[in-house]
Amino acid sequence: MNITEAYRKKEKSESIFEDSLIRLLKIKNFHRITIVDITKESGLSRSTFYNYYNDPLDLLESVIDKTIYQFYEDTHASIEDPILDNIEESSLNTLDFFEKNKELIRVLTHDEVRPILLSKWLNLIKGRAESKPERYLPKGLSKEYADIFQVFWFNGMWALFAKMLNSNKDFTTEDYHKVFAFLVQRIF
Repeated sequence: MNITEAYRKKEKSESIFEDSLIRLLKIKNFHRITIVDITKESGLSRSTFYNYYNDPLDLLESVIDKTIYQFYEDTHASIEDPILDNIEESSLNTLDFFEKNKELIRVLTHDEVRPILLSKWLNLIKGRAESKPERYLPKGLSKEYADIFQVFWFNGMWALFAKMLNSNKDFTTEDYHKVFAFLVQRIF
């Protein structure tokens, strides 16, 4: 097997494990999910699981990392460039991301998983704010508040959409836009 084939096999196996974990999280608490559950759901072997992950937490962190990366890709932002450069466009892109990934967001914002997601998210935001704090603030807010604002902004967005997604009401994209417009108007 050449390097390209090995890489494709690795990508496919990782994707199968990630999808299996997401399906399991819909029906089972994270702390009750075992490697046996994951391998049974995936149809892949334990040895294949251990080729890529140490434990279910390692797999969950991989899912979270990929979700955060995809969030930045889909919202046309980057780790280096702040979403706040164009708050309106970024906000609309964020709404679209949440709409397209409802099921995944529901799983990642579940009570047992949310602290892991938020920890990774906060570490990313803190690193961004420390590197160029002035770029992560609305006009008129001092630099010392950069990390606080970023935490509020991103956690607020995730919390808001998680709450909406996990409610029994079926929100439309228009509902998201209305709520988000209200938040932006209040903050800025």
